Amino acid sequence: VNDVIFKRAAQHGATAHHMMMVLALTMLPVIVIYGLLTRTLAAHPGAWWGAVGGCFTYFAFYNFSRALQAGAMSVAVPVFRLFFVGTAILSILFLGESLSTLKVVGLASGVLAVWLLLAPGMHAKVEIPRHAVIRILVAALLGSFPFFFFKMGLVDGATMPSVMACQAATVSAIAAVGVFVREKRINAPTPALRHGIAFGIIQAFGFGILMQGMVKGEASILVPIAQLSFLVSAVVGIVWLKEALTARKVTGIVATVGAVVLLGLAAPVPP
Repeated sequence: VNDVIFKRAAQHGATAHHMMMVLALTMLPVIVIYGLLTRTLAAHPGAWWGAVGGCFTYFAFYNFSRALQAGAMSVAVPVFRLFFVGTAILSILFLGESLSTLKVVGLASGVLAVWLLLAPGMHAKVEIPRHAVIRILVAALLGSFPFFFFKMGLVDGATMPSVMACQAATVSAIAAVGVFVREKRINAPTPALRHGIAFGIIQAFGFGILMQGMVKGEASILVPIAQLSFLVSAVVGIVWLKEALTARKVTGIVATVGAVVLLGLAAPVPP
């Protein structure tokens, strides 16, 4: 749902830096209140990994928002959500998570999907301009890191609300500085408020549920599965926004689904 909100915000003139500020400032109190109510918000050195992840989160979503302003949602969203490939690789290499044939094939399917969705076909034109292609690829690259760092914080013993609060506070600070540098004041236009608040509330719960699963589960499995959210965005882009439906796009989306399914099947079965 949030990818659709991001696209609608861009269509209504909400700038990327305003959206990032509003959504982060909305997420922060939601997370803090949850942590206080459940008595799980606590100072812990591992929570600072959330701040590191927050830096990458800001610039990943900033570039994602800018790309959505110019490109087809049914192309940009699936490519951005393929950041799970990088997250899985980092988790396998540095967190000692399992590596299997299914995971390798799944990651290869993700790479294939990027090529199908972005590379121009023999007789087709890509629905996203070159500058937006660069932004969406940068966003996907940067998006590989946040959940890896969040998992690092959880492994170190920090609680989910503590890690998320550090992340949201960091994104809020960077976004507020970005707005001030551009406009010499802190303000939020109506389109950014309307869409950013809704985004922040949904994102707080979505991130929280996923990270609660990551407390015990492998990031290289759970993060990819969560990115199935792109299917909603692709369908909305094609049906509602009348974006072109081509055989190449369908194949790319199927390859993305295949990558997620294969990585889900690779999950270790508990004894």
